[in-house]
Amino acid sequence: MIGDEMPGGTDPSPRTLGGSPVALFLYVEDVDDVFSGVVRALGASWAPRRRGSGTPL
Repeated sequence: MIGDEMPGGTDPSPRTLGGSPVALFLYVEDVDDVFSGVVRALGASWAPRRRGSGTPL
């Protein structure tokens, strides 16, 4: 998707980032299992898990 940056939004523009923004959306069968595995591998989460609507769980 392509769109403009919105103040206070979560999608920064290339100018703000100093490069090109990329978003990757993964649809998995068991999101809780995948999320837990990522947290175990990285040692932390950089953002809270969210529903498909964007609201926090």
